[in-house]
Amino acid sequence: MLNSRWLGILLALLALAVLLSACATATPAPTATTAPTSNATPTPATTSTTASGGTTVTVFAASSLTDSFKEIGAQFQAAHPGVKVNFNFAGSQQLRAQLEQGARADVFASANATEMTNARDKGLVGNDDEVFVMNRLIVILPKNNPGKITQLQDLSKPGLKVVIADPSVPVGQYASQMLDKMSADPTFGANFKAQVMKNVVSQETDVKQVVAKVQLGEADAGVVYTTDAQAAASALTPLTIPDKFNQIASYPIVALKAAPQPQLAQAFVAYVLAAEGGQKILQKWGFIPASPEIVATQNITVIAASGNKTVLSPSDLKALPRVEVKQYALVGKTRGPLGTADYAGAALKDVLLKADPSLSASSAISITLTAGDGFKVTVTPQEAFAPQATSQRF
Repeated sequence: MLNSRWLGILLALLALAVLLSACATATPAPTATTAPTSNATPTPATTSTTASGGTTVTVFAASSLTDSFKEIGAQFQAAHPGVKVNFNFAGSQQLRAQLEQGARADVFASANATEMTNARDKGLVGNDDEVFVMNRLIVILPKNNPGKITQLQDLSKPGLKVVIADPSVPVGQYASQMLDKMSADPTFGANFKAQVMKNVVSQETDVKQVVAKVQLGEADAGVVYTTDAQAAASALTPLTIPDKFNQIASYPIVALKAAPQPQLAQAFVAYVLAAEGGQKILQKWGFIPASPEIVATQNITVIAASGNKTVLSPSDLKALPRVEVKQYALVGKTRGPLGTADYAGAALKDVLLKADPSLSASSAISITLTAGDGFKVTVTPQEAFAPQATSQRF
């Protein structure tokens, strides 16, 4: 069964790496991936523990999900009388480490695919995780802006105090990648990242601590998610990061293999993915919907079996013909039908033809799509050039 995030991606290849080969290995690039949002209505789960027994479902979630998940938890409890949701919010790497050390939980929601993969490698989760939402970076300043920062280039000014997350934290990794991109741009200069890092006075273990330091005036600037800036908007001044430098954070969620309440764990995950459940709340808190409307912020690479590579930029992709698919079926990797969704964007066949105009439905190749988190799916040329048949197949 194909993961639901790929149903839309089979129709469009923005922000993905593509491999054309009979028997080659994919070379994934760090890219943004998305998951279609379910239109299914969440339903209460049955559990072996009676409601009167005060059943508890424990959720380990990235700290950037604190406000939104607390609201989701309250609504989930209202829909499941007698059930209590306990949260453990921390950096994704801390949560994964706690699980490895034997901490008991039902659900794990990470701020990146890396920690989910690490959890899978340790046998904590299966292959049924699904990306449920996305996020972006933003620079935050204290309301009074003591560092007199007016543009991103100012972050390298000597004497500034900058706070970011530790590189082991997803938002810290994303911030480092952002600075790398800026340093490769002539408007910032090759030494930009090094100069900014000289101004870093603290590297925190989760994003909420970065926000707190800036709010308290202990730093002139910090790099956080847009949702964190929105949650503390009255005390902060935001500085937007352009798309070409920004990073798209994809958040996967999964019920743990050893979940004490496996049915409730699956019910909570379904609630988070449901359009009229968690997705509506997450959007209210500023998250990017996990929908098939794909955000192209990075290049994609088409690699032929011969090894020849063709790189397509976001502008190349946006220039391709735009197609619309209405009400195509979404099928979860393990949970079956998830409702329907609409898609608008480039067709997979047009991306392939842009890279190699000689390709057709009769080409003797296989096509492997590889996401930044390593997830892969292979389709035939016939499916790529006839997406309606592909959606019916899956």
